[in-house]
Amino acid sequence: MREILIRHWEHYPRMEAQDLVKLIYQSEFGGGHLIRDPGESLRRLQAEYDAREWGAAEAQNGALAASDPDEWKYVEPAGGGMCRIKLAALDLGLEAETLNRMFVRSAEEVKGSVSGMRAGLSELLNLCGAEISLDRETVRAYIRAYEAKEYPAVSHSSAYREAYHPAYRIVNAMYGRYLPLFVRIDRLLGEAGGRTVNIAVDGMSGSGKSTLAKLLTGLYGCNVFHMDDFFLQPFQRVPERFHEPGGNVDYERFKTQVIDCLDSPQGVEYQVYDCGAQRLSKTVRAPRRTFNVIEGSYSQHPYFGNCYDLRVFLEVGEDEQRERIRRRNGEFMLRRFEEEWIPMENAYFKACNIRENSQMVLTNRDQML
Repeated sequence: MREILIRHWEHYPRMEAQDLVKLIYQSEFGGGHLIRDPGESLRRLQAEYDAREWGAAEAQNGALAASDPDEWKYVEPAGGGMCRIKLAALDLGLEAETLNRMFVRSAEEVKGSVSGMRAGLSELLNLCGAEISLDRETVRAYIRAYEAKEYPAVSHSSAYREAYHPAYRIVNAMYGRYLPLFVRIDRLLGEAGGRTVNIAVDGMSGSGKSTLAKLLTGLYGCNVFHMDDFFLQPFQRVPERFHEPGGNVDYERFKTQVIDCLDSPQGVEYQVYDCGAQRLSKTVRAPRRTFNVIEGSYSQHPYFGNCYDLRVFLEVGEDEQRERIRRRNGEFMLRRFEEEWIPMENAYFKACNIRENSQMVLTNRDQML
């Protein structure tokens, strides 16, 4: 929390104690206290956007003292796995309904504690008179009075509202990280006119493809189809196949049973390949939906043709990739990834120009527009 408090102070030098306490509260408890009914939450968001006040350059660009004023133009880190997405993101094409769903879902998921709140307040007090140029005793008195009220939600100060015209929603930081993608999806859905919109999420092992797909499912209620359900069957595992770039997946069956059926009124139906049992197992049935996500390495295989409205590639640094795979799969499986599966993926990426042909490349860091 220390770095977050310092960065906000640098960006918003007219902050008062209650603005910093509000930031700590949001990092710990989110914004659930504001949501009584999702429909009313959406109406309030839309009304706030319609009455927007960030036309002034200093308000629109964020901090008066920021060396790079556009850095936080749409997304601000808030600590505790949370961020603030500014309503100005709706100017880009993000739908109010999408931002409201982010807000509601984040409020449902956040879990904070009084002990975490106390730790944040202690950190704030330590910073005052040094990195934060507020009088420490004045802030101490404010915190004591605040704690006596048992840590309620607080509003921004009048000085902060007048200087910066805050208009945002506090949401899970993952939504801020992928904001450019959500903007792109909302634009595609708005232009689709009811036709099917299909996107591919390809990329490196451990880069977060499955995590992103889960996020999209929760936010949009879309179908998600996993390339991992289509491992090669025993009769396909021949040397020629393994030497083929992109051959490490049953792309023929995937095209016939998924890609070719995405717009079918009957929906999609296929069997998952069970690696442990070495056979096709459970059946997956998915109704026709106007938004489909194809997730996993090889999802942009050239065999599928021009079937996507958007191609996304996720990448991660090699050290972080190894650590993620180690945590997820263990040391033994990490060696197999390094010796077998990652080289196969890299050969596919290179031979088929997967990264180069993707319209969006998202790296393992916060995506700030």
